[in-house]
Amino acid sequence: KKGLLGFGESYCDFVFFDDNDFCFVEFKLNATILEERAIRKNRKKAIAQLKNTIALFDSKLGNNYNDLKLEAYVCTPETYPRGDKGWTDLAIAFYDEIQVPLFEKNEKICI
Repeated sequence: KKGLLGFGESYCDFVFFDDNDFCFVEFKLNATILEERAIRKNRKKAIAQLKNTIALFDSKLGNNYNDLKLEAYVCTPETYPRGDKGWTDLAIAFYDEIQVPLFEKNEKICI
């Protein structure tokens, strides 16, 4: 109930990094209801989990990610609308608040 980290807050599913990027990822792939209200609720919950995780890492690392580029991902079912105004508004607000780009994608292409 307190999660893997032993905290009461809800955190994202995992993080990964390479020589260039440090990525925070939250899965919402099991979402089946496609009405707008449910989609918005799932997205907002995922974003809250990402924010909690980023704040935890910022605190533990002293905001020092060794010049890695931070990114956040919400992985949703392919049936979710992509790039709609609701998502765009959430992604902009997320960036404005914590200066980390937010994507709704199910893959990350590393160059």
